Amino acid sequence: MTAPDLSTGALALYLRGHLYQAGVHAAYLSPLNEVSGKKAERRRLQKLAKITDEEWDAAWAGRLTKAAPRVRLWAAVGIVPGDFGVMLTDDGKQEMAK
Repeated sequence: MTAPDLSTGALALYLRGHLYQAGVHAAYLSPLNEVSGKKAERRRLQKLAKITDEEWDAAWAGRLTKAAPRVRLWAAVGIVPGDFGVMLTDDGKQEMAK
């Protein structure tokens, strides 16, 4: 089985898509809600993942290398690396769990 790509770059892309979707849903209710919908979802994910603004900014830019906040962010969007047999490492990479 091939491991899914849970790299720092993939996390950044996933977060961007996730917030875009939150904005679309908010805009469906009112076009003025798009930006506030994205901000609210960002704050919700940050709180759920228990990460700082600096960690969020690093994840958004694809530079969050610490494993623990990456695991929590992936879990906050419903993807648990361990469920795929993947262990994230502190160098921003991943390996298959043994």
